[in-house]
Amino acid sequence: MYLINLGHSLRYEVECAAMLFFPGEALITTDDPEKMHEGNYILTRLEQEGEVHHLHCQVNIDGQTASCQRSFGAEIKDPHDESERLFAYMMAELLSPITGIQPGWGIL
Repeated sequence: MYLINLGHSLRYEVECAAMLFFPGEALITTDDPEKMHEGNYILTRLEQEGEVHHLHCQVNIDGQTASCQRSFGAEIKDPHDESERLFAYMMAELLSPITGIQPGWGIL
C-alpha cells in the first residue's frame, strides 16, 4: 500500500496512523501522485493559501474510495501539530468504515 504525502513533511506521523488500520502491511511512503494508479493508497495533501491551511485525505482500499477535507487559519498557534492531528482524524474517519477497525482516541 502506498502512503502518498503531498505538500507536507508529516511522513512518519501519517505512517504511524496508517499502521493502526493496517498492522503488518507493507507501507511504501512516497511523494509521487502517480502511485494512485497502482493499487491501494492513502493520500494526504496540505496546501497553504496565505494563513489558511487546507488538508485533504483520500483513500482507495480494495476499490473503495473515500475522501474528506479540513481547513484552519491563523487562529491555530501550531499549524504543524494541528495538521498532524487533523490528518490522523481524517484517516480514522475514512478508514474505520472500510476496515472495521476503530482505534481508541487516546492512541491517535
